[in-house]
Amino acid sequence: EEEEEEEEENDVPAACPVISKINQDRAVIVSPYGRSKFQKTALLAVYDGHGEGGEMISQFVQNELLRRLELHPSFHSNIDAAFQETFAQIDAASETDSRIQPLLCGTTACVLLLRDSTVIAANLGDSRAVIGRIRNPNHNFEMATTTATEERSLLSEQDHSLLSVAPLTVDQNPDSPGERERIEGAGGFVSPPPEPGLPARVWLDEECTLVGLAMSRSIGDHSVRDVGVISMPVVSQHSLDTGDAPDEFIIVATDGVWEFISSEEAVNIVGNCFLTHESKHIDTDCAIHKNKNGMDGAASKGCQALISEAAKRWKENEGTYRDDITAIVVRYNQFFQ
Repeated sequence: EEEEEEEEENDVPAACPVISKINQDRAVIVSPYGRSKFQKTALLAVYDGHGEGGEMISQFVQNELLRRLELHPSFHSNIDAAFQETFAQIDAASETDSRIQPLLCGTTACVLLLRDSTVIAANLGDSRAVIGRIRNPNHNFEMATTTATEERSLLSEQDHSLLSVAPLTVDQNPDSPGERERIEGAGGFVSPPPEPGLPARVWLDEECTLVGLAMSRSIGDHSVRDVGVISMPVVSQHSLDTGDAPDEFIIVATDGVWEFISSEEAVNIVGNCFLTHESKHIDTDCAIHKNKNGMDGAASKGCQALISEAAKRWKENEGTYRDDITAIVVRYNQFFQ
């Protein structure tokens, strides 16, 4: 593997220019989060800034949400209202921060609040969260005597039956049902994707020359506030597996991951890292070791594999250009141990 990596590096011409780019994405994991009656709590979030100063507004929103949400009077009694009102407050506050010009920039926000076996998702824009399930975590891989090559082959045959995916959020694109109607009802214009893989966009004028925002909800982007681009998140609640051996992992990522990777592909990429890792931790009775350090390592490897694959897809499709790529991977039944 090391040799293959070196050969790939040597294929890059010495005179190939390197263009520096400010990373406008932000990500955070906080646990525990908020004083609560729940035993297990955490907040996971990614933000994808865009426009002039996009990195400033994504950082601002990250900081403000962490501070404001847990202080909201409805944080314990009505979390949907707490999220919606907190997002509105942060959007308004962005106008008073001298470092930010919300007329010219904005950010997505994909925020998950974990409370015991419940996930509350609040989403703005086209960042995304999914949950992957390893359907039978105590599966006997029967690999004690297989070679590494045979092991990878066996896992590739098993992954489709062992792994499943469920969405935690829905992308809010300008041409999504309900989003287009709101924008056009407010006097805005939506242009369709010019080709597969490219986004629909919001415009101020019928000629589609002014603004061209690629999402229908965000914090900031006040130049298109009057034409139906809103800062109200879509809030939803999801129950995690409460069976005897729940084995679920959460992926939260910006659209740098999702541009060329589907939710199903992402779950397979990450899930196979867990399966491969566990197959190498089998004792003589074929019982899978559940040590915390090992599982943390597998989550890290899964996240790295997902980001590497996303970068590879960008290179294959766009050459030297790629969007910022940010991802969080958490394996739920190990995260709180």
